[in-house]
Amino acid sequence: MGALSGFHFLILFLIFIVIFGVPITATLTENSDKVIKRRNFLYWIVGYLSVPFFISYIGEFLNIGDITDGVSLLFILVGSYPFYQRIVRRARDVGMSKRIAFVSMIPIVFFVCIAILVIKPSKEILYDEVFD
Repeated sequence: MGALSGFHFLILFLIFIVIFGVPITATLTENSDKVIKRRNFLYWIVGYLSVPFFISYIGEFLNIGDITDGVSLLFILVGSYPFYQRIVRRARDVGMSKRIAFVSMIPIVFFVCIAILVIKPSKEILYDEVFD
C-alpha cells in the first residue's frame, strides 16, 4: 500500500507541475511587443471559460460525462498557454507588468485580475486624454 500511495503522490505532483507549468511557461516566453485591446481580451475570456462548461453540458446530456470532463480538463490545460499569453499582452496594453499573469494563477485572485484587465483602459487612451 505504501508504494501505491507514493505512485498517487507522483501522479498528483505531475498534474500540479503541468497545471502551473503551462501558464508559467506561457507568461515567461511572451516577450513580443504585441498587445490586445479590451474587447478582444473579453472575447478570449468568454471563450476560454465557457467552452469547458459547454463540453461538460453536452457530456451530461449524452450520458458520457466522464469522457467529456476529461476533454474539458484537456482543453483548459492546452488553452491556458495562449490564454496566459493574452493576459500578458493585455497587461502590456494597460501599462502593467507581466507579474499580474503570475498573480492570476491563484484561483480566487484570477477573477480580480481579469476584472482589472477588462475594466482598465489602454494606456494610449490615457495619454490621449491627458494631452488633448
